[in-house]
Amino acid sequence: MEDSTNTTIIAAMAQIKGELVFEGAALVIGKVEGKISANGDLHVDERGICNASINASNVQVDGSIEGDVTAAQRMQLNAQGRIKGDIVAEKLITAEGASIQGHVNVGPNAGKVRCGSGFKAEQAVAAAASRPDLAPGAKATTSPAAVK
Repeated sequence: MEDSTNTTIIAAMAQIKGELVFEGAALVIGKVEGKISANGDLHVDERGICNASINASNVQVDGSIEGDVTAAQRMQLNAQGRIKGDIVAEKLITAEGASIQGHVNVGPNAGKVRCGSGFKAEQAVAAAASRPDLAPGAKATTSPAAVK
């Protein structure tokens, strides 16, 4: 986390619904419903509850998240951390005892091909075509029958 003097704090008794946008770091100790976007780090405290889609540079979870999480750099799920939703991150760190219910897409190209509702067959074909080592000689197609 960044220096605490530049951190926005959602206090334990706070309940916020809507879209939150942070330029720096943020610490959620209370409850947030909706969408969270942070250009810095986001830390969900062990008392924090997020029913939200999250997009941040780095995400550290000690509490609970229900929603999709995109971490441009690093996602850290500590022992008490719970996530129910899809994770997209360049790096993922999970501690023993942590819980994930959802799809996980990790690696330097993780955010380039998105699963779920944002999935595009053309993106998957392009990604597969760029990796001939995975299926040498395979031919890619985007016909509706092939996608099913």
